[in-house]
This record gives sequence, C-alpha cells and structure tokens, in this order.
Amino acid sequence: MKRKAEIDNLKAFLIFMVVLGHCFEFLCGKKGVYGTLRAAIYSFHMPAFVFVSGYLSRYSKKTLPQLTVIYLSTYLIFNTLYALSPWHISPRINIFLPQIVYWYLLSLLFWRIGVPALSGIRFILPLSVMLAVYAGVLPQADRFLSISRTICFLPFFLAGCTIPAERIRHMNKALSAVILLGCMGVTLLLNLNGVIPLKMYTYWHSYGSSGVKNLNGMAMRSVMLLLAFVMVACLISLAPSGTYRWSICGKNTMVIYLLHMFPIKVFGSLFKLQAKNHSLNIVICILLSAVITAALSAPVLSRLYNRMTGRIVKFFLPDQRASIMPSMFR
Repeated sequence: MKRKAEIDNLKAFLIFMVVLGHCFEFLCGKKGVYGTLRAAIYSFHMPAFVFVSGYLSRYSKKTLPQLTVIYLSTYLIFNTLYALSPWHISPRINIFLPQIVYWYLLSLLFWRIGVPALSGIRFILPLSVMLAVYAGVLPQADRFLSISRTICFLPFFLAGCTIPAERIRHMNKALSAVILLGCMGVTLLLNLNGVIPLKMYTYWHSYGSSGVKNLNGMAMRSVMLLLAFVMVACLISLAPSGTYRWSICGKNTMVIYLLHMFPIKVFGSLFKLQAKNHSLNIVICILLSAVITAALSAPVLSRLYNRMTGRIVKFFLPDQRASIMPSMFR
C-alpha cells in the first residue's frame, strides 16, 4: 500500500500523545491536574492507535508466522529489558505480565490472529462492544497476557478493519473540530467531577478494582467507548494530508513506542519537578515529549530495528521472506 500522509500525520500526533501521557504520569504524578490531563489523553489516543492498526492490517502482506515471530520476539526482548531496568513494575521477570507499554504487542498479535475468524460473524462490532463492557465485571481480566485491554480495544481494531477511513475523511472539518472539542470537554468534566475515575481509562482494571460498582462501571465504559469512537472519527477527519518535518515521527512510531519510557525514566531520575508549579511542569513535559519523539524517530534507529527483526525472522522462518515492520508501525 502506498503511504498515506494523513495516516502518518495522525500516527505522529498519537505517538506524541503516548509520550506526553507517560511524561505526565511518571514525572508529575497521577492526581490533580495531571490526572485530568491524562484522562483526556487516554480517552482517545489508544482507541485511535488501535483503529489505525486495524486499518493498516488490511494492507499487510505478512504471513501469520511472520507476524507471530516479529511481535513475540519484539515483546520478549523489550519487555525483558524494561523488567531488568531499575524502573520495572512488579513482578520483575514474568513474561505473562507486560511491563508498562509492551502489552500492545501481545494485543496486536491476538487481534491479527483472531479477527480473520471473527470478521465473518454478523454484528461482530456491536457484540465486541458488549464484550468490552462486560469484561470489566471480571477481576480475572487484568494484566495477564494483556487480556483486559485486548478485549476492551477489540472494537476499535475491528472498526479499523471494516470501516473505510476514506469515508470518514469526507466529514466536515469545522464540524469535526467542534465535536472533538465537545467530546474532550465532556471527558474533562466527567473526570473533574469524579464521575469517571482515571483508572477506568486504562482499561486494565476490573470495575471493582477501579472503585466502582459493576453496573456503574458498565455505564461508564459504555460512555467512554462512545466518546472514543466519535473522537477517533474526528481525528481521522482532521488529520492533515500534507507532508511535514514531523511526519517522519508517524513513519517511525515503532522505535518511539519501544524506547520512549527509558529517557523519561532517566530524566525523572536526574531532575525533580516542583509539585506545585503546574504550568511549568506541563511546559517541561510537552517540550521533553517533543524532544524524545523527534530523537527516537531518527531513520537510523528504525533501520537498526528492521535489521534485528529481519534476522530473527530469517532464523526462525528460513523459508519465508523477512517482511519486517508490523503494520501498525509502517
């Protein structure tokens, strides 16, 4: 598939939001204004990324064995590296419990395996939404193998596989901007008034673990999913179609995704932000996110990653051509 500038630009914006959200979380904290900003970011950035992943999967020429080797090898290497770092989350070494961001590789693999079988089922998209809403009732659906997030974000992957993004692009730009701002405002109000807690936006915890009753949690998640679908459509409509200097960040999102937590943690170890100076902290996080995103988008890093995964694919699948980059990150 010929590269589409609007997809690269949307991915560049989304990967910047990923880095910024983690800067707020790990440099500033999870409460107050930072928690509200994270809720706003989390309300759309991963749903949109998953939608784009589903959209690009339609054009992927990779075989299932190739995808399995690429996703699993990348997950095992970088999840282990982070687990061995001073900033790991507990438990230190457990390949079945993803560290921080690396859950997405497992979820991508499960979606790519499962969606071809699911796509022929009638009403599969609304059924997947119902399953996502129900998943929060189950305390067993948690970090283990990224089960909870795999289920909860499945509707967006399915939507990306089936809904023509080109049609969404025809939406009125001004109206899309107004709707996007309106949805963002609703998200902020819901968080500021304590209606939907921040934990809910991670899609990692059961409703009980998030401190809400099951029925309330199901209602909250239904609202969150609806707002997310609307915001994803608006973002696709608003994505610029020109090529800019920062568009390269959308072409090389894989390395940014894999490595951005390390410079964030190093910065946090060297510098302590003043807890009460919110405005300055926000500016620092934005600038740091821009620097990290730009630095890690360097083509040389993507070439090194491609070379590494290419050799791994060649080793495990000697009879297949090593088609490298997973579709989400092309």
